Amino acid sequence: MTNSSRVLYQAFLKKGLSKEDAFFAVIDHYFGLCGNVDEINRKETQKLDVRVNALEKGSA
Repeated sequence: MTNSSRVLYQAFLKKGLSKEDAFFAVIDHYFGLCGNVDEINRKETQKLDVRVNALEKGSA
């Protein structure tokens, strides 16, 4: 995640969203998916899964 996406993620968490909801809200913000994750190709989805796992472990 870039610094701006981390800041956005943290802002969503502070507003009370769960980690998962905050993560997908960031994706929606940058990709304009409005919840339709199917539009991201499988490889990109795997990259995002790795990033959120790292973020949850505190190494992102």
